[in-house]
Amino acid sequence: MYGSGELPQCFCRLCAVFGGVYCLNRPIDTVENKTVDDKRVVVIESKSKTLTCDHLVLGINEAPKDLLSQEPAESSDISRAIFISNGTIMASEKEPLSLLRFPPLTEDNNAVTVLEVGPANGACPKGLFVVYFITNKVTDAESDLLPYAERIFDMSGGDQTETSDKPKCLWSLFYNVKDTSATVRDGVDSVHVCAGPDAGLDFDRAVHQAEEIFKKICPGQEFLPRAPNPEEIVFEDDATPGPEFQREEEDAEGDKE
Repeated sequence: MYGSGELPQCFCRLCAVFGGVYCLNRPIDTVENKTVDDKRVVVIESKSKTLTCDHLVLGINEAPKDLLSQEPAESSDISRAIFISNGTIMASEKEPLSLLRFPPLTEDNNAVTVLEVGPANGACPKGLFVVYFITNKVTDAESDLLPYAERIFDMSGGDQTETSDKPKCLWSLFYNVKDTSATVRDGVDSVHVCAGPDAGLDFDRAVHQAEEIFKKICPGQEFLPRAPNPEEIVFEDDATPGPEFQREEEDAEGDKE
């Protein structure tokens, strides 16, 4: 089973293959632009160490507060819920995942996206289903989403063996998360902060932002070209070779002389 976490894993591995360098355990304390040797660079202070680079790309969770715009209003948060049920919301012979879009129940509500995954997706044991609800926050997660859940599930609780016309909800969780998709402040040269998730299910906005950042760092180059075959990869090693390696036996013979 693959999730969204595989995307950064894929990038990290591909980046390493093509010579990417990683500075581990380096939280960012401050970021600023300075002129070093007549060149404008990004200066990063981290654990009493100073790092410099031409461009800095980082996630919003790691960005210092001075790189972010004012905190969004509470109403821009996201309401989410997770349900475990004993039956599918849409019966199917092949049991694919189910996607449902609820229109607003009232004028004050927002549309709700529902995603169901089952055993065939490797998400849960046989006989159970996991269902995700997501919408833009109005009041709080439970108030926003419970009326929609009651349209789909039997929310009365009790033993899952009890008969019901609807799938019985065996477990549920309601929670709110910050919508950080619009909290990035422009104006810091060569520092590119990637926004957080929004209420959408796809990665269209994230891919669009990645393309915009790529164009700023690598103008004129192709975005997401075809991945090369292993035999097509050529490494250009411009590093100065170090001293020739000497075996221990040779060192020992030299000592005897």
